[in-house]
Amino acid sequence: MSELKSFLKNLDILIVDDDKVSTLVLKKYLEGVFNSIHHAENGKLGLIAFLQKKFDIIVTDVYMPEMDGIEMIKKIRQVDLEIPIVVITSSDDINDMKELLNLGIGRFIQKPITKSMLINALLDASSRIVLKQRLIKEKEMEIELLKYRDRYHTDQQTMAYKKEINLLKNDLEKKKLSFSGYDFVFNSFYKPMEILCGDAFIYRYLGDGKILGVILDTMGKGLSASVTSVLSVAFMNHAVDKSLENKDFDFITTLNSFLTYVKKVLLEEEMLSASFFLMDLNLLKCEYAHCGMPSILLKDDKNNIYELESNNPPINKFTPFISTLCIDLKDVDSMFIATDGLVESFTKDGEVYLTSIANDFKKSLFYNNFENKFVDSILSFSDDVTIFYFKRIKLEKLWEINKELNTDMDDINEFLNEMDAFLRKKHVKDEALSKINISLYEFLMNAYEHGNLGIDVDKKHKLIGDNLLENYCRELEKKCDKKIFLKYGIYYINGEEFFGATIRDEGEGFNINMTNRALENIEYYCGRGIVLSNTFVDALYYNMKGNEVTFYVRW
Repeated sequence: MSELKSFLKNLDILIVDDDKVSTLVLKKYLEGVFNSIHHAENGKLGLIAFLQKKFDIIVTDVYMPEMDGIEMIKKIRQVDLEIPIVVITSSDDINDMKELLNLGIGRFIQKPITKSMLINALLDASSRIVLKQRLIKEKEMEIELLKYRDRYHTDQQTMAYKKEINLLKNDLEKKKLSFSGYDFVFNSFYKPMEILCGDAFIYRYLGDGKILGVILDTMGKGLSASVTSVLSVAFMNHAVDKSLENKDFDFITTLNSFLTYVKKVLLEEEMLSASFFLMDLNLLKCEYAHCGMPSILLKDDKNNIYELESNNPPINKFTPFISTLCIDLKDVDSMFIATDGLVESFTKDGEVYLTSIANDFKKSLFYNNFENKFVDSILSFSDDVTIFYFKRIKLEKLWEINKELNTDMDDINEFLNEMDAFLRKKHVKDEALSKINISLYEFLMNAYEHGNLGIDVDKKHKLIGDNLLENYCRELEKKCDKKIFLKYGIYYINGEEFFGATIRDEGEGFNINMTNRALENIEYYCGRGIVLSNTFVDALYYNMKGNEVTFYVRW
């Protein structure tokens, strides 16, 4: 956060607001924060100022004389899709919010404004500029590295990296499975330090509530470690695929076959740290083999933390066998497994993260909370990092409503307006209200456009660019008899109160990988709202098919 605040001092900001008092307050709040502050009294003058001078960020009101904020933003977006824009408004108009979201606006501030609200919004908006600059620098560094790496040919290395990523199978990222009266949710994290690294993983869903996880960390760096890891996950994927075909998967048999295979691959001086686990969500059991890895962390229903140390040494060319243990998951709330790149990293306070990881894990209700903690805490990762995170959710329902919507824009907008009014009667705090409204809108529109109407992401991107999306959807919805199903309410999770909603469509399923394109390409419209919502909510999960999403926001 301090890095972002320092970054703001290099930026020029344009304030567009016709209210003199509001403008004076904004200027006072921002005094000394930015390199320069400029002001325009309405949208027309704001547009002229923007066209005459290169600004880095814009703050604008919505309702102004001569040209309102939305019209100004439309004209700005015709020439600049990237500039961050923060909208200040006293309006609760869902249609305004919808139009602004479609224009790429990701930050809103409701009047009356406080200094902290304004600064946090601007920090959030400017983070995209920082991210873009970092990506550019990282790409430049990567190009230079590849250019002068004499031992490897650039094209061969790039293809090898693509092959490595292709082998890292993850059936469970942001997925929810329901068994034994619980919801089980899964998250993962993967941060390689080099193009080819020693960490690798597979998380495979075997069906009937059974999950196989394999996390590998070859001791060593560079190509040799990467080859060992790639060959290992390729073997495990093949073994799993064949056993699923034959319907004869057996955990012990698979481990023994892997050991026989990998001993032929390893050099005499090489060792492989690994974690293998088979979770059965019907029986609430987990059989595992932990080989020279950092301890598995478990959190029970009473928020006690337990550590499972490795029950095997690292695997080498002479390892005779791999032993397994079994744990009961009935009282396990969360489970966390990571490679040593996380626990051996140094924090900004100069401490090894191993000393604080258990406490951060204990204080985190969901994975998003935990990731925020370790990302904020760690100065830089010491090595490749791979994480698997599992949580069991048991909801205590305070109240719950089921609703069915037609695949109709008017039906959706009517529901959103009714929902907004309903939540206001419940005296929901403004911050939570904004998160819930935006998330409901984004996920309902995803169910409407991508789910029931079947518009793929590339088609939507082109339609938005041609300003034809709404008309195209209106024509399709006339022939669509599919429904959107909602369930929402207030729930207790681990003693804390949450608003939760589940939205299901009758489409073919949503590919969450499309959201990566929105992060990588700022000019790509599709998925940005989903990415935005993911930062708003405390937890977000999809079913295996991808046509149902569930999210939770602290009430």
